[in-house]
Amino acid sequence: MKIDVVESELTNAAKLLDNFSNNITIFGVERINQERDSGKKAYQLSKLLSDNRFNILTGAGSGIMQVTNQGAFFLLDVSFCLPIITYFKTLAQQSYIS
Repeated sequence: MKIDVVESELTNAAKLLDNFSNNITIFGVERINQERDSGKKAYQLSKLLSDNRFNILTGAGSGIMQVTNQGAFFLLDVSFCLPIITYFKTLAQQSYIS
């Protein structure tokens, strides 16, 4: 990976996010879903944060990140998904990007 590409991506992301305040970032594992107690808590937390005008940023993955985006999405506030691209797979849940 070229360092200038990484630097450019980080610079562009910083410029985009400068337009928003009250950002909360949540990352997590795929094994947590909305049926599990921790998934239900993450969903409720993101709804509460979103309702109080916090923007939710995740890695756009499944599991806890998808549950978190769903909680924020259904209140029609801002939810950002920043996909994580690896050599093995790309994590992106496009259904809940608002």
